[in-house]
Amino acid sequence: FEIDREFQSMRATLPQFQAFYWTVRYGSVRAAAEHLNLTQPTVSLRLQELERNLGLKLFERVGRRLKPSRHGAALRPQVERLLSLAGEIERYGRDAEPARQLLRIGSADIFAHGCLPRLLSIVDADYPNLQVEVSVAFSRTINRRLLDGELDLAFLTNPEVPESVVMLPMGSVEVAWVAAPALGLGTDGGPIRPADLAPHRILTNPEPSHLFASVRAWFEPSGHWPERVSTCDSLSIMARLAAAGLGVALLPAVMPGLESQWSALRVLSAEPAIAPHRLYAAFHRENDSASLRAVIAEARTLLAAVGIPAAG
Repeated sequence: FEIDREFQSMRATLPQFQAFYWTVRYGSVRAAAEHLNLTQPTVSLRLQELERNLGLKLFERVGRRLKPSRHGAALRPQVERLLSLAGEIERYGRDAEPARQLLRIGSADIFAHGCLPRLLSIVDADYPNLQVEVSVAFSRTINRRLLDGELDLAFLTNPEVPESVVMLPMGSVEVAWVAAPALGLGTDGGPIRPADLAPHRILTNPEPSHLFASVRAWFEPSGHWPERVSTCDSLSIMARLAAAGLGVALLPAVMPGLESQWSALRVLSAEPAIAPHRLYAAFHRENDSASLRAVIAEARTLLAAVGIPAAG
């Protein structure tokens, strides 16, 4: 049939027409790329391919803006109808059989305390067909599970990932030594040093956590090592133990959701200073999508609201 031959020979694609429409709409490849969550070179390439496939010049540059050429202006209403029809087909598929897409999120403890409950509420409201599974563990464990393909999205500190994994900086998490005032540490206003804490029980996450690595990095160069190191999986339990005067804990300086424990603790100035932990959102490049980016954007807003500053 004639229409079959037309379909078989069609070279222009829907993504090319989308790039054309949004470039015409905004008058800028950059703005079109931002709207489509693509890079500028990708949008430029799609426009070039569309012009080559149609054999027409579709744009003219006027100053710093792109304007549709005579052919581009004539093509625009047809492209609008095409994209509208594609949207109707997509909506039909969703309405006919609404699928529940699985999103497996892995979270470090600090993110889980501060943002996870609110983030899940937002996802439930904005993405009703998204089924979320959550795992909370040390960042190193989350890192491994992401690389093993067990997670779709991870919020973790100091990730170690290959180039196939996208890392988006989310914030800088300061960590600090804290203790109950009854222990009498830091009362002279000066910084505490490894020799000052070596006689005390140190409360931290077990190896191979990043908190334990920070404890080791702080003590070892001095030649002092604490007499007792007690490890615990939970930041909230560590805060409670420290507030009870049972040890000195290394904790994130911002502990949203744990204000009652934090108010009973004294933050100790340390020398040498302790390097902050960098919080990232990470996902496999092949899983990149607008909905995934939207969830990450919501998480970044929530982190800022609880006092964890954004990272560039």
